[in-house]
Amino acid sequence: MNKVKPLFFLILFVAVLLLASLQRAPGFSFFGIVPGLLIAFLIPLSFFIEDFYQYFALIIFGSALAQPRAGINLISFVILGTFLVSWWVRRKFLVQSLYSNFLAITFATLLVYLFIAPSFILSWAFLLELLYNEVIATVFFGIFWRYKHFLS
Repeated sequence: MNKVKPLFFLILFVAVLLLASLQRAPGFSFFGIVPGLLIAFLIPLSFFIEDFYQYFALIIFGSALAQPRAGINLISFVILGTFLVSWWVRRKFLVQSLYSNFLAITFATLLVYLFIAPSFILSWAFLLELLYNEVIATVFFGIFWRYKHFLS
């Protein structure tokens, strides 16, 4: 199984750190909605990283950073579980395409809020966050597609 080149893997770790920090930053929102930057980054990445252990290291790191003050909690486990389920679904059923990325982001965002705040799914704010996640994930998918030779 191909592994991500070490320097690029370090860049991915730094990107997860920066995105998690930005997502938690006070005042970071668009029209009052904070996009799921970790979902928008790590889900498209699953289409390009072939080595499960490297991806698992990134999602453990991202899950830990999602709620660092709370320690290990439900949100961290839900995020970790969402990424693991998304990895499995992506490997079994989806091909490397923008449409598959759209489906995976929709599935991951729904799954997170299904466990954390089910009533949020029925709001306009959820649709707006889903739209943000899709747009940001599409940008990341394009970046990963352009530099996929570094990822395998």
